[in-house]
Amino acid sequence: MHIQYLETTPGGYRPGACNIGPREIARRRAFGVAAIVGAVVLGAVLIALDAAPLARSLVLFPLWGGIVGLEQARRKFCAGFAFAGIRSVAGSDATEGVADPADLAADRATARTMVAYCGGIALALTVVFVLLPL
Repeated sequence: MHIQYLETTPGGYRPGACNIGPREIARRRAFGVAAIVGAVVLGAVLIALDAAPLARSLVLFPLWGGIVGLEQARRKFCAGFAFAGIRSVAGSDATEGVADPADLAADRATARTMVAYCGGIALALTVVFVLLPL
């Protein structure tokens, strides 16, 4: 699998590479940080409660969301927008539809790949956390 990282130009949409602008990037970054912090806090609470290993696996969900959020900010690409068939690269809250079927397919393929590998990272970290002898 090869992932191509392209630098975007202001206001530039590139199918499968860039579908969000600066405001949306900042939102993804803020969500990612908040979700990672939430996963750490949840993990600490579960440890303090001496929760069963299966219960500790709940950290997977905020961890996965946080990793996806940070990756979206890093790549300037929103998986949710790709699945919805929209983009927002103008630097405002406005979105527009992706009309070209080939562009839409490229966006959705990138989104599936991103969500999957971020999920794999979150799963691996969660397994380590669950298996720690605490």
